[in-house]
Amino acid sequence: MTTPVPPRENLDPLAAARRRIAAAAEVCAAVQVTLDAYRTYDEGHHAIAAFQEALAQKVAAFGAEFDDLALYVTPRGLSVDGKVVSGEKTDGFGLPMFLDGVQALVLPRGDLGGELPRLLAILRACLDGEKSVVHSFATRFWEADFQRIRVVMADTFADGGDAAGAASAGSGETFSVEDGVKALL
Repeated sequence: MTTPVPPRENLDPLAAARRRIAAAAEVCAAVQVTLDAYRTYDEGHHAIAAFQEALAQKVAAFGAEFDDLALYVTPRGLSVDGKVVSGEKTDGFGLPMFLDGVQALVLPRGDLGGELPRLLAILRACLDGEKSVVHSFATRFWEADFQRIRVVMADTFADGGDAAGAASAGSGETFSVEDGVKALL
């Protein structure tokens, strides 16, 4: 009996990275379409439920193939593996997160239950509402008490290279956003 040979694309790390980036872009596009539906349809409309289900399927498909989805929040948009997958041409749904110091949004693999619609509601409210400390993305996210969806936030910005910056950051220890995301995974 011979051992089956995996398809060539499974052996090519560049092809796998491209598939990962494309799948992340599909999730982000589904998020944007669902957020647009929130603006178009009344709460409880069947179209919103259909878009939410399609988004949940995209997140599940990503998790089945690649594990958790960590979207890095940058001034240019949301990125995966250094490639912008959402928001490059417009101020997309990553803007409220960026303005609040969110460095990464982690959508874990597996059943997210009712957390995904709650996250979408927070994003839509932040995009539609006035920006304030009381109604910021970070405040709403914290108040929602998510059990599975996570964020990495920069509470204090400091250049770890100088003593004054490190001392003002508290413990003096610095870590990268990637280290923070890895700690959550």
